[in-house]
Formats: sequence, C-alpha cells, structure tokens
Amino acid sequence: REQSYDVQLLPGHEGREVAVDDVMHAQALNELHKDYRAPVVLQLVTGDGNSNHGRTNFRDVVVAALRKSPPVSVEIYAFKRSCSRHLRVLEEQYSQHVRIIELDAYREALTYNQVRHLPPPPRDESAPDTPSA
Repeated sequence: REQSYDVQLLPGHEGREVAVDDVMHAQALNELHKDYRAPVVLQLVTGDGNSNHGRTNFRDVVVAALRKSPPVSVEIYAFKRSCSRHLRVLEEQYSQHVRIIELDAYREALTYNQVRHLPPPPRDESAPDTPSA
C-alpha cells in the first residue's frame, strides 16, 4: 500500500497471504475473455507451473491463452532454477507463441539485498532522563 499497489485482502484472514495465485489466475483468465482487436501479449512473472492442488494454475492460464483464436502470445519472466518444467514444455511445444525470459542476468537489480535502516524505537516518556556523558 505504501508503494501505491492495490492490495486486496480476503475477508477473515487477518492480512495473511491466502489464495494469492488463485486470484492472479482469475484476473489473467478474465483478461483472456475480453475481445481485443489488436495483438495482445500476456506477460506473467512466475516460474510456477505446478498443479496448485487441483485448482487453477499458471499452466492453465498459458493454455487458455493459446486456445484463443488467434492465439495470445505469452511471455513468462522467471529465474532459471525456479521455472517449472511444465512451462518449459509449453515453450517447446508452442515456440511461436510462448517465450520464457530468464531473469538471472538481472538478479542484482531485481532482488532486495540492501540492509534496511529502521528508525529508532519510540522513546519511553515515562523513563527518567539520563544525562549523556
């Protein structure tokens, strides 16, 4: 929220991360149902192509894009080691429409490696003042 992101929390979960992937799948599938006249590229930043315990998953989103007429091209941005083999198979089978862009060369710029300097804790006003030496 502090960075101007739209944060949506599911009721009853006290701000914990719940069903985040499911919500992203739903949003992507909703976009694919729209009728775009111009060529469209679906861009996903994920390496997760697993089954998601039988619920929607990113592989299903890619397949839905490929089933559009004409097929929607898909770009998948992921780190090499975390990219699912299921997504790699789709890239091999549909190389004209699916492309995986590996982010490893940009790791330093994309990851947070800086020590955060937190402000000092609030001063306890009830504590007696101690003279500085």
